[in-house]
Amino acid sequence: MNDIYQLCDEIFTWQSEVFGSGQKRVLPTLRHLSKEITTEIIEPMGAGKIPENLPEEYADCFILLINALYNSGYTFKDLELFVRRKFAINKARKWSKPNEEGIIEHVREEDGTA
Repeated sequence: MNDIYQLCDEIFTWQSEVFGSGQKRVLPTLRHLSKEITTEIIEPMGAGKIPENLPEEYADCFILLINALYNSGYTFKDLELFVRRKFAINKARKWSKPNEEGIIEHVREEDGTA
């Protein structure tokens, strides 16, 4: 593997061969991602346990995200651009104090923009 782009392409090719591809795979993949995050990471950590295989669980989440991304018609190179744009937006935002769950969100504008 030369780089992350090649790895992401390889991940998507494999997933397409095994699970199929296209827009019809996006929502099931995102549901799987949500389940993976909840049951394999959030629930154990909420119980005060750090999963021994935490790096692999993060990797599973990344793999599922890549599959949803590619099935939505984007590539990892596209994602890199989206992340750079969104990061610039986030850096310019005002941020609230943590809520009771420790979640910190940006302050919503009065016009309802997110």
